[in-house]
Amino acid sequence: MGDSSTVEQRTLTPLILVRIQVPQPLDFTALFSPVIAFLGAAHRYASANATFVIHKSYYGAQATTNAERASGMADALKIEDARTRSILETNLTISAAQLEKHLVTELPFDAKAALACGLIHEIRDFAVPPGSMLTNI
Repeated sequence: MGDSSTVEQRTLTPLILVRIQVPQPLDFTALFSPVIAFLGAAHRYASANATFVIHKSYYGAQATTNAERASGMADALKIEDARTRSILETNLTISAAQLEKHLVTELPFDAKAALACGLIHEIRDFAVPPGSMLTNI
C-alpha cells in the first residue's frame, strides 16, 4: 500500500456512486431527474435490490402566481419533459410504450430492467475500491 501520503483519498457514497462530466451547467429551476444525471457516469452499476424511478418534471408550488406565470411554467415543463424523453431515447433501449407512459407518470425500473435497457452496466453490490477510504459525512 505504501505510506498514507501516496494513497488517494476519496469520499464515496453507496447511494449513488457517479463521477459526472457535464458539458453545460445544470439548471436547477425545475427538478430534473437524478437518473438523467446518473447516465453521465462512465461505469454504472446497482445492487440486485435497486430501484430507479424517472420522474416527471415539476415546479414546486408558487405562493404568488398569475396566469402568465403559470402558463410559462407549463411551457417550461413541456420543454423539460421533451428534453428528458430525448435523453432517454438516445441513451436507453426502452419501448415506445414506456416512453409514452413517462408522458403521464413516473417510469420505474428494478435492477434487472435497468440492466436490460442500458441504465446500468451490471448488477453488483457496492464495494469500496481497493486503496480508497470510505468517509461518512
